[in-house]
Amino acid sequence: MLLAHYSKKLLQIDRKAKRGFQVSFDILVQSFTTLSLFMAQAESVGDYLNGRFGAAFILSLAISTYVFARIGLYRAVLRFASTKILATIIKGVAVSTAVLTVILSVFGFELSINFALGYAFGLFVFLATSRFAAKALLGAVGREDPGKTSVDIVDVSHNSLALAKIIDKSSNYFLRCFIDTTGEFVGTTVDGVEVISQGKLLNQSLHSSADVVLFLDTGNLTPAQNELLSSLKTSGISTKVMPSLFKMLQDSAELGPVEGINIEDVLGRPTRAPVTQLLEQNVSGLVVAVTGAGGSIGSEICRQCLKLRPKSLLLIDHSEFALYELEQELQQQSCNNVHIEIVLCSVSDKSKMTSVFVDHAVNTVYHAAAYKHVPMLEKNVIAALENNVFGTRSVAEAAIYAKVKNFTMVSTDKSVRPTNVMGATKRLAELVCQALQNEHNLTCFSIVRFGNVLGSSGSVIPLFEKQISAGGPITVTHPDVTRYFMTKSEAAQLVIQASTIASGGEVFVLDMGSPVKILDLAMLMARLKNFEPDIEASNSMASLEATKGATSSKDTQRRKMPISFVGLRDGEKMYEELLVSDTASKTSHPLIFSEQETAMEWQALLGYLGELSEAKSNFDNEAIVKLLLQGPLDYSIPTNNM
Repeated sequence: MLLAHYSKKLLQIDRKAKRGFQVSFDILVQSFTTLSLFMAQAESVGDYLNGRFGAAFILSLAISTYVFARIGLYRAVLRFASTKILATIIKGVAVSTAVLTVILSVFGFELSINFALGYAFGLFVFLATSRFAAKALLGAVGREDPGKTSVDIVDVSHNSLALAKIIDKSSNYFLRCFIDTTGEFVGTTVDGVEVISQGKLLNQSLHSSADVVLFLDTGNLTPAQNELLSSLKTSGISTKVMPSLFKMLQDSAELGPVEGINIEDVLGRPTRAPVTQLLEQNVSGLVVAVTGAGGSIGSEICRQCLKLRPKSLLLIDHSEFALYELEQELQQQSCNNVHIEIVLCSVSDKSKMTSVFVDHAVNTVYHAAAYKHVPMLEKNVIAALENNVFGTRSVAEAAIYAKVKNFTMVSTDKSVRPTNVMGATKRLAELVCQALQNEHNLTCFSIVRFGNVLGSSGSVIPLFEKQISAGGPITVTHPDVTRYFMTKSEAAQLVIQASTIASGGEVFVLDMGSPVKILDLAMLMARLKNFEPDIEASNSMASLEATKGATSSKDTQRRKMPISFVGLRDGEKMYEELLVSDTASKTSHPLIFSEQETAMEWQALLGYLGELSEAKSNFDNEAIVKLLLQGPLDYSIPTNNM
């Protein structure tokens, strides 16, 4: 445990500092090897403890270190190093040996052939073993993190080993074992991973199996693989059949649209790994409630919480079907005797929410219930106000009454200087939570703002996929519109970690890198589906029809996919922001930042909420929009132009 702790600390060190450590270590190794050999052959130590030897030695060290840097020895990321690094080490050792021999000879020192061979051998051993020891130490850190998805791969082959190396470097998955359907490798280990029989896998309970079992289709599955696949599906274990990497390369000339997009491809950055201790503190062994549990974010929060072994998990939603599907999924995945309770109700029902929180002695609430579809809410203002604002107030006040310890609200980047009803109502919901924090200190309130969540309902990913499958065009609102993106797992883990970091009233955001142009995303998805994006083709119906016809051609050239611009929708921004001001501060997670924004007094906010409630009761959409524009939300309605 102590070793793992310091290994994680080492991984977090700046890369320049890591390179500096490698350089320092290599200088020590060269010094030790050289001095040891000299002392072994010297008749008198004093023969070498002089300025002439020191100058020669320092000069050779400097040249050798420069050569090591030039040939790329310090560019390698050690935890991903392969045996290819040995060639670089051999090259560096050869040059260093030659440099040392020549310089010492020039300075008048007589050297034997055994000295040169001994120096080369010793330096190679030290450099090689140190780097592979570092690879073994650092590569194992976090491999079986509870936040990762466990994977089994069926059968041992060059294809499965190539996939295993990719999984080993992933921040979201870890390889649990190989499953051998042939019996040839059962009981052995491959690259440190256990190989088990299909019988042992099928005898395991659902609770102790991997999250997903991968089959590699190199042409046709064998009868044994097909039998195992059927058995796993019957037992409820998640399975996936995917083409092997080599098959994809072999078929690249005729490769059709790839089934599904890896949403991490569009981020343009590595996914953000969670801190395990931050995940566990407000979940493990506690009673956790998730509102909006049937939605994209709420359901992912539930999945992440389940892995962290809460005492009970309450799924709250007003969609009967969504709750049913989620309960079935989680009951199959639950391996820690977690009690799962479904609660079918609206978050606006304050008495019901209070009863649920009190009866179950809830410790932690993740409030993800909200309406989020921007154009739809522009036409359904009352529903947006009722659910996003008064629903949040009901849940928050119920949490205070039930003495819930932690309450985290899921918000959106559209709440910052909002230009639509959805953003304005979410901003007002934030103000409700912040004002209640100032009024009551028994419950710790916090807010998390997301960018766009890839793969969620309403995301552009499924829309673009459908449009590509239909032959186009891909519709983009504006060529310059940009958005921040994050994955569902990042979003859910951010919510859970923020509740641990919070001290009360903060807004948390994740460092999501640079914003992504939606046009670039559309072009990337077209290319991932083996199309060539064609912006000009969408300018006329004739060229569009010609492009669609080309998609069915067996021409070996990449087929074209038209992209058209349809204009910004009502209430839509060209770009989004995450914070009201630029005063974000660091937290205990290196990639999560917080801001303590100015909050309204609860009594002052109550009057404003009362006016909105009256307008809502009168079904007066215009009055509601007017009040939102006049309120402390920085809400404005833009004039959108192409």
